[in-house]
Amino acid sequence: MGGTDYFVGGVAALVTGPIMYFIFKRKYGGLTKNDPEYYTETYGIEGLFGILISCIRWMTAALGMLTVILVIIASRVRTQRRGG
Repeated sequence: MGGTDYFVGGVAALVTGPIMYFIFKRKYGGLTKNDPEYYTETYGIEGLFGILISCIRWMTAALGMLTVILVIIASRVRTQRRGG
């Protein structure tokens, strides 16, 4: 579609990302808010790699689902243009 799908996906991520961050931050309170001493002892600089890997996995899953949704939408649009 000439990059339109990437544009729409990027705009959707930019719009929903901060909203989801706010919702999850309110719901779970963040690591340092719940127990600051435990967080610094357990997840200090050494635990940063595990946190980053976890974030990468979640983002990969989210972008994979977004890709599937966009492919389905694109195929339906293509079918409607052909008159099917």
